[in-house]
Amino acid sequence: MRFTRLGKVLENLLIVIFIIVIGVLIKSFYDNYSNLNNLHQTKEKMDKEVAKEKKEINHLKKSVNVTNSTIEEKARSQYYMLKDNETIIIFKK
Repeated sequence: MRFTRLGKVLENLLIVIFIIVIGVLIKSFYDNYSNLNNLHQTKEKMDKEVAKEKKEINHLKKSVNVTNSTIEEKARSQYYMLKDNETIIIFKK
């Protein structure tokens, strides 16, 4: 009689432990899934920011190129260069 009662108690204890383990696993998977979603959303935001920064950089590069071209044109209109093998001499017009 005692062993049967003890066996039943142990069986119930194992069932409770099994249910707790299953619950912990489910919570762990849910937490990982939530973190993965948050990381995905953060990645999308960062990708958008990177795209904006790239556009701004390209705009600034174009602006610098235009400025450099303007400076070169002004310099060419005011100066002329005499280029030798390795020497460049600049004369004012």
